[in-house]
Amino acid sequence: MNQEIAELYKLLNICAEKSDIPSIKRIISNNFELLCQAKKHSTSFLHQLIESDKHEILDAIFNAFDENFRNPNLPSHYKAIEATVRSRFFDQENAFGDTPLILCARYTRAELLLKFLQNHACVNHVNLAGSSALREATEEESPETIGNLLAYSADAHTKNADKLSPLDIAIKKENIALFSMLFHGNKIRETTGLATAAEESTTDLDLAYTLFQLVRQGDIESLKSQLDQIVAQSENQMVKINPFVLKSAEHDTPIFKLLNHYKNGIYEKNIRGDAYAFSADAAPAANERNLEPGEGIRIVGTPQDMDIAPAAGLS
Repeated sequence: MNQEIAELYKLLNICAEKSDIPSIKRIISNNFELLCQAKKHSTSFLHQLIESDKHEILDAIFNAFDENFRNPNLPSHYKAIEATVRSRFFDQENAFGDTPLILCARYTRAELLLKFLQNHACVNHVNLAGSSALREATEEESPETIGNLLAYSADAHTKNADKLSPLDIAIKKENIALFSMLFHGNKIRETTGLATAAEESTTDLDLAYTLFQLVRQGDIESLKSQLDQIVAQSENQMVKINPFVLKSAEHDTPIFKLLNHYKNGIYEKNIRGDAYAFSADAAPAANERNLEPGEGIRIVGTPQDMDIAPAAGLS
């Protein structure tokens, strides 16, 4: 950070300590072209405002940027890079690599976080520990904060230094509702470009949690019994396995294999007579069951039976 910018932040800090909002807006306006030229802001100025709950000063800064970009006297080449200028300023990094967005997620300031997102803060920035804003929001189990981040394309698969993604953290916390929000928000965006929190019934989530508990206990017989009960109550004798349950079982091969078999309609009570008498190398025709075109089935006691696709991508 050059000397001029450093002196500018000294003035801003002095005014912030006095809560002198008019002076802060005046300093920003008088030096706005200098701020537009800055390549990076390595400072904790905005972080200190967040940590001291000086939201009125932050609002004044957001407004000052809006006013200056609307100023007809601002050179057009600065207006042309407005998104970049905002991103550089509002993505200030402290000594830990935290941006203001990460702090807002950590302290569950959902409304303030949204304002930083609207000012082009980088949603998937990671700090020196490899943590993103979405990871922090998941740790705090804040649906509102998570929803705001997903709406701006936050990545639920980014892993921190401990190799845990937000999806992994939701499982660790046994929070199925948050996992569903993270999983479906990412899946919907991948196919439509939009992120929405999926609505799942309380019954579906309760059932998923029951299966999750059996998976965690490694109780494969009780799990199979529970799945058979679901089949018996199903109109089409199919089982919808919540992605949360699949993800939680991905390191337990026998259970993961069992879940995928039930998910794909391969289980003892669904195999009847000649219609389902096929070898390891021959799958039944798609019209014999309600399968997606091209979906094949194998029933053999080998690892090839297992659906090896990553659980987080299973629908």
